[in-house]
Amino acid sequence: MLATFGVVLMPVRIEHLDGGTKHMKTYEFDIVLKDVSEVSDDQADALFAAGCDDGTPAGCNGRAWIHFDRESTSLEEAICSAVAQVQTVGFTVAKVELDADASISLGA
Repeated sequence: MLATFGVVLMPVRIEHLDGGTKHMKTYEFDIVLKDVSEVSDDQADALFAAGCDDGTPAGCNGRAWIHFDRESTSLEEAICSAVAQVQTVGFTVAKVELDADASISLGA
């Protein structure tokens, strides 16, 4: 007999040893790939396996990128972790783009 399990997604608080609490937030950004015009299905599978399950490969006019909706405690942490995962697949990152309409608070 097969069992099925539902998945419930919810915000998580991270408790630090010093007693402080950091809140997770979802950050949206694009990682533009250098010298790549299209992400193949095999490359997309490799990205997913590397932890980029919150990224969506896209391309237009000979330019490819990965759009991320990444949960993290900071924008810097979200971008750094995504760039590291993209690079493990063998891609070179040309740049990171943020939505011009996005409101970003820097600092704590």
